[in-house]
Amino acid sequence: MEKLQGADVLSYLSSRHEYTEQNVATIVSQVLDGLQYLHWRGLCHLNIEPDNVVMSSVRSVQVKLVDLGCTQRVTKLGTMIHPINTPNPEFAAPEVLAEEPVFPQTDIWSVGVLAYVLLSGASPFRGQSEIETKQNINFVRYSFEYLFKELTQEATRFLMLIFKRAPAKRPSVEECQRTDGWFLQNT
Repeated sequence: MEKLQGADVLSYLSSRHEYTEQNVATIVSQVLDGLQYLHWRGLCHLNIEPDNVVMSSVRSVQVKLVDLGCTQRVTKLGTMIHPINTPNPEFAAPEVLAEEPVFPQTDIWSVGVLAYVLLSGASPFRGQSEIETKQNINFVRYSFEYLFKELTQEATRFLMLIFKRAPAKRPSVEECQRTDGWFLQNT
């Protein structure tokens, strides 16, 4: 067990006077690196949210994934899992909420939600009620109006690439890392 000195990523960024898109890109890149390792081992985290992305140091932007309590063994062809009782359904992929088979790309959805939250300060799918939030997730209803105005087009394209209802249409970790994507240009 490693003792981490820093706070969760949202607390860390909100305590700063300001932070840049590049800071968020660095965090997303490191989360994807951690997921790449888990996916290579045949595991999905299934609970990527700000509380589970912790700063490993108070001096630099370096994060670690924590809380592997929801982690499940998942194949690339999809796996039915026991229902997950996620404390925050806003970060759950549509297939998790619908109790459908999950894939490694299920974690990618949550990375997209995390990136959106860090780039806007708002949740992309939050509704007036939990039922409305789940419907927004299921029908992939979100808006770019809450994103910070000075974001690059690459950042919005990255989110559009990820927010797909069908897991097979979402990129894998490796595809996210290979794209001429946003975080690769900003890290």
